[in-house]
Amino acid sequence: MIIGIILAIVLWLSIVAFVIVSHWKVFEKAGQPGWSFLIPIYNILILLKIANKPWWWIFMLLIPIVNIVFAIMIFHRVSLSFGKGAGFTVGLLFLSIIFVIILFYKKYCKIIEPEGFVQKEKFERSYQRRNGSQHQSFRGNLYASQRIRTQKPIATC
Repeated sequence: MIIGIILAIVLWLSIVAFVIVSHWKVFEKAGQPGWSFLIPIYNILILLKIANKPWWWIFMLLIPIVNIVFAIMIFHRVSLSFGKGAGFTVGLLFLSIIFVIILFYKKYCKIIEPEGFVQKEKFERSYQRRNGSQHQSFRGNLYASQRIRTQKPIATC
């Protein structure tokens, strides 16, 4: 009886340690410090950063029913950040331990730019080709997209 309890505790602790290591490595793949997973509220803020969502979404996670919708949107953006699709989002929702381990073990991973970054660069290059150089008024009108340009890639491996 005591041997069974000790084995159960050892098995449980090994699973917990494996989950902590896998989350740690996934945070590092996303370019964030791995230790941030261990700090309760801060890890949600870092997850929002990986998902490229504003920090105030953490308050939406405190509202009942609304938090389910926002959690789905956050998980979807995290899966998109790692180059995965909607099916991976469903996996993160229902079997998150297994799918985080899949993210941890995958050796290949794409660098995904923030939303709109690549499209803005292509638009600027085509604009420069047409007009020779970038005009000052053109730059002033794109304040929101210039903010996107300064952001770092979401996921690196």
